[in-house]
Amino acid sequence: MHVLATLPIIMKWIETDKELTEEDFNILKRMYPEQYRYGANSTVEGLVEMNSRYRESKLYKKYIEILLSDQGVRWLAKNHSRLIEHSQGHPDKS
Repeated sequence: MHVLATLPIIMKWIETDKELTEEDFNILKRMYPEQYRYGANSTVEGLVEMNSRYRESKLYKKYIEILLSDQGVRWLAKNHSRLIEHSQGHPDKS
């Protein structure tokens, strides 16, 4: 599993301040099941800490800068609580 695989998508969502919908969560769960579970089982602080490790990555640096910006962390906090609600309402059957 590579949790960072969703960063390009998340970056666009942060830039547009997208509030994720039920369908967005369903697509994430279907296309990125491991990342979906990881996010649902983590705290915002844990996600920030995990992503902070990649600040100097040549591949992920621009994404991490946006994710860890004030706007990115606000977006993450807002949508993370909705992810938790979604994951609890839709138990993983795998």
